Amino acid sequence: MTGRGHERHRDDVGAYLLGALSELEGQAFGQHLARCTDCQAELERLRGASEALSGAVEPLSPSPELKDRLMRAVRAEQVDGPVPAPAVHAERDHETVTSIAEEPESRPARGRRARRRSRWLRAPRPATLVAGVALLAAGAATGLGLARTLDSTGGTPTAARPERAVAAEVDHLKAPGARADLVIPARGGVPVLDVRGLPEPNGDRVYEVWLKRGERMVPGSLFDVSAGGNGTVGIPDGLDEVDALLVTEEPAGGRRTPTGRPILSVDL
Repeated sequence: MTGRGHERHRDDVGAYLLGALSELEGQAFGQHLARCTDCQAELERLRGASEALSGAVEPLSPSPELKDRLMRAVRAEQVDGPVPAPAVHAERDHETVTSIAEEPESRPARGRRARRRSRWLRAPRPATLVAGVALLAAGAATGLGLARTLDSTGGTPTAARPERAVAAEVDHLKAPGARADLVIPARGGVPVLDVRGLPEPNGDRVYEVWLKRGERMVPGSLFDVSAGGNGTVGIPDGLDEVDALLVTEEPAGGRRTPTGRPILSVDL
C-alpha cells in the first residue's frame, strides 16, 4: 500500500539510509515509512546494495573529508544539476558501482524539479544516493592499508556502517517462525522495526510498541501486519536512554501500560 504523501517522501529513502535527513525530516519520513509499502520495498533494495558493497571489504570509518566531498557533490547537484562524483580508487568494485549508479531513472516534470531544488538535501536523485552508498563503502577499501598499519602498531580502527540492525527475541509459542529486526540508522535517523511472519492480531486488536526506560514502559507506535505477517513501523521518538524495545498485542487504540506479555523484544 502506498502511504499518503508518497510523492513528497519517495526521494527521501536513500537519504534516510545514509542518515542525511535532518531530525525533523527523519521523523516525518519514519512515520510515512510505517504505512508505505513502496518506500519499504525501495529501502530494502538500497539496503541490499549497501550491504553488498560494504561487505566486500573490511569496514573502516570513511574520513570526514570523504563524507564532506560526497555531501558537497549531492548539494551541488540539487542546485546546478548532475556533477561528477568524487574520485575514489576502488578498482575492484568499479564495475559494481558503475552498474548501480547508471540505473535508468524517471525525469520529474520541470516545475516539480524546480520546486524540489529549493529543498537542499531533501530530494537527491536515487542514482546519486546509491552512488553515495557505494562511495562510503569504497572509502573503506581505500583505508585498508591504514587499518592494517594501525593494527600492527597497536591502534584500533573504528568500524562504521550506514546503519545497523539488532535482531529481536521472539516468543515462538505466540509467533512460530516469526522474526524481527530493529534497524538503527546512522546520525540520528528514525529507527525502524521490521517484522516478518508475525500473526495478525486477534479480532479488533493491534500491535503496540513499548520503550523501556529504566522501570518505565513508555507507549510507542501502533501497527498492524499484512496477511503474510509482514510489517514495518517507525520509532519517531528515537532510542535515547531506551534499555529495550518490546511489542505486545493490545486492544484497538492501544493502552498506556502493557496488558500482556511481549511477543517480541529487543535489548539495547
